[in-house]
Amino acid sequence: MDIYRIENRNAFDAFISSDANTNGHRRKILSSLPIHTISDKLLLKILKRNKVNDENIKIILDSVEKQRQTIQKILDNYILENEIAPLSEDEFVNYPPILSLSDSFYANDICYNYEEYLEHLTDAKNI
Repeated sequence: MDIYRIENRNAFDAFISSDANTNGHRRKILSSLPIHTISDKLLLKILKRNKVNDENIKIILDSVEKQRQTIQKILDNYILENEIAPLSEDEFVNYPPILSLSDSFYANDICYNYEEYLEHLTDAKNI
């Protein structure tokens, strides 16, 4: 297993691109909602509410768009199945999820509120 950091982002991008060309279906069990399923409008709203600066907003939006393109490349030929366990409001309060931004190399946690989480969950189900 390789661990990628911001300083070797190009190697990470090359790995992701190569993986998108790998034959076969994919299945993921996710602890947070897949970021490629969120609408730009909702993502921007969450980032602004969390006081993310404009430079980082651009980096995150660009990264999410690149992830969407990669996922679409996979979906053009294969099945991608994401298993997500929806959180009740009580579970959300006790174990608040964060946006999955590891592929964006953004170091700070970005929190949802429950309404945003539900909207993103609906987005994820509709993809």
